[in-house]
Amino acid sequence: MSRPRVACEVFLGGVRETPVQPRSTATLIIVLLALCSSSGRLMFGQVVSRENPKKQEHFVGKGNPSDLLVRSYDLGKQFTPEERGMQLLRLINVGGKIHQSSAKSWAEEAFRTSGQVSISLNRLLLQRNVVVALAPYNSKRALQMLREMDLPVPNKEGVMPEDLRVSAAGPAFRSYWKQVGRPGLPALRALAIQMGDTGQYPFSAMLPIILELSKREPLQASSLIAEAQRFYDRGSRSNSADGDFVAFIEALAPDLSHEELRSLLESAVNKLAEKKKTDGSFHVQVYTNKGSAIFDSKSDELLFEILPLIAEIDPQWDKRLRSEDQQLAQAAGVSGVIQRTEAVSVYGTSDATVIARLSQEGMERARLNDIAGMAMEHPAQALALASSISDSGMRSIALSDVATGYSKEDPQMASALLTQAKQSTLQLTNLSQREAALAALSRAASATRNIALFREIFERAFDLGEELFQEDLDSHPGQTALSADAYEDLSTLVQAGISVDVEITMARLSACTDSVLQAYLLIDAAAALAALPKNQEN
Repeated sequence: MSRPRVACEVFLGGVRETPVQPRSTATLIIVLLALCSSSGRLMFGQVVSRENPKKQEHFVGKGNPSDLLVRSYDLGKQFTPEERGMQLLRLINVGGKIHQSSAKSWAEEAFRTSGQVSISLNRLLLQRNVVVALAPYNSKRALQMLREMDLPVPNKEGVMPEDLRVSAAGPAFRSYWKQVGRPGLPALRALAIQMGDTGQYPFSAMLPIILELSKREPLQASSLIAEAQRFYDRGSRSNSADGDFVAFIEALAPDLSHEELRSLLESAVNKLAEKKKTDGSFHVQVYTNKGSAIFDSKSDELLFEILPLIAEIDPQWDKRLRSEDQQLAQAAGVSGVIQRTEAVSVYGTSDATVIARLSQEGMERARLNDIAGMAMEHPAQALALASSISDSGMRSIALSDVATGYSKEDPQMASALLTQAKQSTLQLTNLSQREAALAALSRAASATRNIALFREIFERAFDLGEELFQEDLDSHPGQTALSADAYEDLSTLVQAGISVDVEITMARLSACTDSVLQAYLLIDAAAALAALPKNQEN
């Protein structure tokens, strides 16, 4: 089964991951801006305002998952609208399984709160995530919210990487179709048309519906395919339309006639051929079962992806396309089943040195994501991939991830890798890198039940994380807590700690001096508590 395709963008300070429709390949796309924080980490866009909270102490105690969510909710009542909206999203995502009745009301509050945030990418992200979170529990309301979402806006570089409504449409359409069935088609089709007219047609959201209809209403399915094709031919305001349309073709191909498939492929080839390079530097390495190929154009990468389909229906067409494009010609020998893809776009600089550095960093971050995904099932393969990472901080994280993968089949190897990861982590001089590596090491220690190692590093890692978190907020007033340096690392520490020692972890969480940080970590603790076997049985 293919893994979900993940789109990652780094704006002014962090990585935004967007799950989209599964494709035939597992892809990590990282868009990097040449702007960094003083700590060396890239940073998310900022909020309008946020006051640094005074030192506060809120006794948390052991608690239970539901109580912790309520405490977090209460702490957030005085947050800025953007911070409150982000917090509510986290509450919804965790509360859906723990506190479902509250989760629905939190979703309504979060969507209302988005109206108080200035029109920006962050506001769109907030709206999108509310729709995604609410869809499983109230598909009709989620669909209504999707209709009410803001239209897509370009980022600070004038680029519109994606229409965020598209990634919200997937879960919203799927849940609505499951609940309402065939009578819901007119409403879904109308919304798809509305999105196509104002941004990007939701190819991935309509795909499961079309596939289902093709079995019992082939004429209706063909009509919807033709409609989607017309929207693609007309052009889209979103840069992600090409990749989504290619995925659309690949999924439909087995059920299409020769003529239908050729028509869709011609649309894709014509559109990709006329595309010029975007403002930035794009690099992608595609790994297949026969080798790897490198492209510096998104269009060439997508053409390479559909060449096997083209060769199947018209070998001469395939040969002509390769002869007209040097990169496609060079990649001819490795054309095959795509296993993974590493892609990076660097915007905001023309400095070749900076582009090369950020491209290398982006590729290795993509590789790190692959390692985490394959470590449990294929630890040896993950270890080999880890050895190719040159960045010492990311390599330390990779070793911790691989150690977890070896924990069952080869405990001695797992122990050796943890020792190696610990040694390399403690040698890191960049404090931000060290904190990220310590968090990964704590997660691995928890997963492998190396309690002594976990307790050895937990307090040290938490103290450093709090320090980096506060320094970043002080340096960037108005930034949301979720975007601050070390927040994700602190979240990892709390969740790992809950599975090792609830009392020690909750005591440390109670001592947090920043009420915003504490509110978010309470949510993480609630999620970890709910995942404990004794709570899952209740």
